[in-house]
Amino acid sequence: ICKSCGCPVEEKETVSRETKQELQLPNIKLDARFQKNLMKVGIVVAICVFGLIGYKVYDHQKANKAYNIYIENLRKAQDEMMSGGSDAEDLCDLTVSVWGNAIYETNDMETDEYTCPNGYFVEDFNTALGYLYMDEDTQLTMTCIENSQDNVKDIMKKLQNPPKGLESCYDSVSDLNGKYTKLTNLALNPSGNYSKFSENKNEAISEFQVEYDKLETQIPDKK
Repeated sequence: ICKSCGCPVEEKETVSRETKQELQLPNIKLDARFQKNLMKVGIVVAICVFGLIGYKVYDHQKANKAYNIYIENLRKAQDEMMSGGSDAEDLCDLTVSVWGNAIYETNDMETDEYTCPNGYFVEDFNTALGYLYMDEDTQLTMTCIENSQDNVKDIMKKLQNPPKGLESCYDSVSDLNGKYTKLTNLALNPSGNYSKFSENKNEAISEFQVEYDKLETQIPDKK
């Protein structure tokens, strides 16, 4: 109502109402735009989160695979050393028997073909040892031991960088390798006198068994 004449003013009222409506529209447009941008940000964040989770899972699986492969190589090294060590022990035992029986002229079905090949004892134990190490079966055993040594060297190269948690296993398999090498070299290259060789043989076998058992208690199950 106009203060001057008292008449209603409808046109101004309508304009005022329209103005109020127009003033509200920009707020509605801003809210919609904000929601749209917020949704985009949410999608990007979700992609990053799931990507990070996926990477963590992949990295964990990769670490477990490397861990399990290392354990497999530990077992391979252990088995190869036991095989070569067993052949070396048998050859060392036979060497001691031939050596002693040649010196003390003792008959034995296992050693007679080396100590008394012609029905009587050889004059020198070196001759008997020569017959032993030129024997076809002995040569085959020595070849097996040498092949075993090569295989162990290859496996040990794969074990140089142990995964986390297997450092002590690497130390133990390295110690076992040292005793294995000592025993196999003793079988391939016997030296010294009879009593010293016998002593070295017993010591090498004992040390090898101790280190083997130690490693056996340390190798964990696969993940």
